[in-house]
Amino acid sequence: MKKSKKERLIEVTIELLKRHKGNVNEVIIREICKECNVSVGLINYHFKNKEQLITLCTQKIVFKVIENFKPKNN
Repeated sequence: MKKSKKERLIEVTIELLKRHKGNVNEVIIREICKECNVSVGLINYHFKNKEQLITLCTQKIVFKVIENFKPKNN
């Protein structure tokens, strides 16, 4: 099934966060939009601003880490 533009924006932002080793200042809105082939306005429409997009992506990353964490049995 084809991903929505919103899902693609989140996916690309997470990829860029990883590429830039978590440095939020190096993740540029225009770079996200270029990768997704969308306008800057679409980010504002779905997320209000870069900070909300980054917050959502960070939450997804943390949730994934917690989900995959399996403590060793002692």
